[in-house]
Amino acid sequence: MKTDVNGCSTCLAGQEHYDEFKTWDVRTQVQYDYRHPSGKLFSCIASSPETARAKRDLWLVQEGLSQA
Repeated sequence: MKTDVNGCSTCLAGQEHYDEFKTWDVRTQVQYDYRHPSGKLFSCIASSPETARAKRDLWLVQEGLSQA
């Protein structure tokens, strides 16, 4: 990701970052990072930011970090 330093995410607590890229078969994908206010980092590859956020929301529930 363009915002990484030495391969480590620089995403701050409570924020998200994502970069779009093309795969070898010309599909657009996003690399997505979200750092929970607790400091835990979620990272994934998805077809869109909306899909990545849905994956993040599931992760939040599984980790017991969801407010809902």
